[in-house]
Amino acid sequence: MRSGRVRLAMLPERDSGPRAVEPKSPPEPDAATRALLAEENRKALKKDVEKLYDLAAQLKTDVEKTDSTTVLSLALLKKAEEIEKLAKHIKGRAKL
Repeated sequence: MRSGRVRLAMLPERDSGPRAVEPKSPPEPDAATRALLAEENRKALKKDVEKLYDLAAQLKTDVEKTDSTTVLSLALLKKAEEIEKLAKHIKGRAKL
Protein backbone atom coordinates (compact mmCIF):
# COMPACT_ATOMS: atom_id res chain seq x y z
CA MET A 1 0.00 0.00 0.00
CA ARG A 2 1.24 3.45 -0.81
CA SER A 3 1.60 6.21 1.66
CA GLY A 4 -0.34 9.44 1.23
CA ARG A 5 2.73 11.27 -0.11
CA VAL A 6 2.70 12.84 -3.55
CA ARG A 7 5.80 12.83 -5.63
CA LEU A 8 6.58 15.98 -7.53
CA ALA A 9 8.40 15.54 -10.76
CA MET A 10 11.02 18.12 -11.57
CA LEU A 11 10.08 19.82 -14.81
CA PRO A 12 12.89 21.12 -16.95
CA GLU A 13 13.07 24.88 -17.20
CA ARG A 14 11.74 26.19 -20.43
CA ASP A 15 14.25 27.83 -22.67
CA SER A 16 12.59 30.86 -24.12
CA GLY A 17 15.24 31.02 -26.80
CA PRO A 18 16.81 34.22 -27.98
CA ARG A 19 14.81 37.24 -27.02
CA ALA A 20 13.46 39.38 -29.79
CA VAL A 21 15.32 42.62 -30.17
CA GLU A 22 13.20 45.61 -30.97
CA PRO A 23 14.16 47.01 -34.35
CA LYS A 24 15.84 50.36 -34.19
CA SER A 25 14.09 53.14 -35.99
CA PRO A 26 16.08 54.66 -38.83
CA PRO A 27 17.94 57.85 -37.99
CA GLU A 28 16.14 61.10 -38.62
CA PRO A 29 17.06 62.57 -42.03
CA ASP A 30 18.88 65.86 -42.03
CA ALA A 31 17.23 69.07 -43.23
CA ALA A 32 18.53 68.75 -46.80
CA THR A 33 17.24 65.18 -47.11
CA ARG A 34 13.85 66.14 -45.65
CA ALA A 35 13.59 69.01 -48.14
CA LEU A 36 14.45 66.68 -51.02
CA LEU A 37 11.90 64.10 -49.89
CA ALA A 38 9.24 66.79 -49.50
CA GLU A 39 9.94 68.09 -53.01
CA GLU A 40 9.71 64.57 -54.48
CA ASN A 41 6.46 64.00 -52.61
CA ARG A 42 5.06 67.30 -53.87
CA LYS A 43 5.91 66.42 -57.50
CA ALA A 44 4.37 62.95 -57.19
CA LEU A 45 1.28 64.41 -55.55
CA LYS A 46 0.89 66.98 -58.33
CA LYS A 47 1.25 64.26 -60.98
CA ASP A 48 -1.35 62.08 -59.24
CA VAL A 49 -3.81 64.98 -58.92
CA GLU A 50 -3.43 65.77 -62.62
CA LYS A 51 -4.12 62.12 -63.45
CA LEU A 52 -7.16 62.17 -61.15
CA TYR A 53 -8.47 65.29 -62.88
CA ASP A 54 -8.03 63.69 -66.32
CA LEU A 55 -9.79 60.49 -65.24
CA ALA A 56 -12.67 62.45 -63.72
CA ALA A 57 -13.04 64.51 -66.90
CA GLN A 58 -13.06 61.32 -69.00
CA LEU A 59 -15.69 59.78 -66.73
CA LYS A 60 -17.83 62.92 -66.95
CA THR A 61 -17.65 62.87 -70.75
CA ASP A 62 -18.50 59.17 -70.89
CA VAL A 63 -21.47 59.59 -68.54
CA GLU A 64 -22.78 62.52 -70.59
CA LYS A 65 -22.67 60.30 -73.71
CA THR A 66 -24.62 57.55 -71.94
CA ASP A 67 -28.41 57.50 -72.05
CA SER A 68 -29.62 58.25 -68.54
CA THR A 69 -32.28 55.55 -68.74
CA THR A 70 -29.73 52.80 -69.32
CA VAL A 71 -27.51 51.09 -66.83
CA LEU A 72 -23.95 52.35 -66.57
CA SER A 73 -21.48 50.20 -68.42
CA LEU A 74 -18.85 48.07 -66.73
CA ALA A 75 -16.15 50.30 -68.24
CA LEU A 76 -17.66 53.35 -66.51
CA LEU A 77 -17.80 51.52 -63.19
CA LYS A 78 -14.18 50.40 -63.54
CA LYS A 79 -13.12 53.97 -64.31
CA ALA A 80 -15.00 55.20 -61.23
CA GLU A 81 -13.24 52.55 -59.11
CA GLU A 82 -9.87 53.62 -60.54
CA ILE A 83 -10.67 57.23 -59.63
CA GLU A 84 -11.62 56.21 -56.11
CA LYS A 85 -8.41 54.18 -55.68
CA LEU A 86 -6.28 57.07 -56.94
CA ALA A 87 -8.10 59.53 -54.67
CA LYS A 88 -7.36 57.33 -51.64
CA HIS A 89 -3.72 57.11 -52.71
CA ILE A 90 -3.52 60.89 -52.97
CA LYS A 91 -5.14 61.29 -49.56
CA GLY A 92 -2.56 58.95 -48.01
CA ARG A 93 0.33 60.73 -49.72
CA ALA A 94 -0.96 64.13 -48.63
CA LYS A 95 -0.79 63.03 -44.99
CA LEU A 96 2.97 62.55 -45.28
